[in-house]
Amino acid sequence: MEQAVRKRRTAHLAPVPCVPESDISLKELVRTLWRGKWIILACAIALGAVATAVGMSKPTLYRASVVVAPVSTPANANDATNALLSQFSNIAALTGLPLGNSNGRAEALAILDSSSLVTAYIRRNNLIPLLYPDLWDATARRWRVQSEAEVPTLWQASQFFSNNVKSVTEDTRTGTLTLTITWTDPTLAARWANGLVALTNEYLRSKAIEEAERKIAYLQGEAAKTSIVQVQNAIYSLLELQIKSAMLARGTPEYALRVVDAAVPPERPAAPRPLLWTLAGLCTGFFAGALFVLARTAWRASP
Repeated sequence: MEQAVRKRRTAHLAPVPCVPESDISLKELVRTLWRGKWIILACAIALGAVATAVGMSKPTLYRASVVVAPVSTPANANDATNALLSQFSNIAALTGLPLGNSNGRAEALAILDSSSLVTAYIRRNNLIPLLYPDLWDATARRWRVQSEAEVPTLWQASQFFSNNVKSVTEDTRTGTLTLTITWTDPTLAARWANGLVALTNEYLRSKAIEEAERKIAYLQGEAAKTSIVQVQNAIYSLLELQIKSAMLARGTPEYALRVVDAAVPPERPAAPRPLLWTLAGLCTGFFAGALFVLARTAWRASP
């Protein structure tokens, strides 16, 4: 009897099993979100609909890509010249013949990715009206602007094209370059991609021919100045190399960049993607609704 009374007196002193605060907070969080489920659902649907509408309003864009490989022959055309000059270093010093290497691959990549190439292509093909269709009246063939200052300049068109239309990537594993054009017209996108590669080859080919002709003229002048047989033999060997280099440039359309996979008009658009816009809107709406519900609950619970 005394033991029973003692147990009843000490029962209130027994430890109460504690529940971790994290469990209580998580349960309360779930209950709060569940109570506000309709608000969260409404926010998700609303932002999902808005995102879908925005995505559908975006212009349809197509991507056309051309894959090229830098040609090793032009890049190494000067290697034989430099090797020959190294054999006659003393003679080269006497005649003033230049020694040095030319990195044709790096030059081809730099030209392909340069703004000057874009500027030349836009000027040659008169692309400014096509790049700004909202400002150009194709029927009247004039700009829809209030003043001449609002007419896009060649520099502005070049910057827009370089930053928004053209991109160049390099595959370090295979050594190939990919030029991608993103535009609203798939045919124009493919034409511009192939055209920029062709213009790069044309520019580097013309530069190589001019350089070879300049060296030929220089070597011919040096040959006429000297009577030393050894020097004349070295000069004539160099002349032969430069003449071959000029002939190679004239007869090789793909002088610096060889087309591995030419660009073709794509049949499927690259953007916009309404499904991705919808999913992004739904996720954003869900988190926005959840934050609203939690903030409202915290505000009501505050004294």
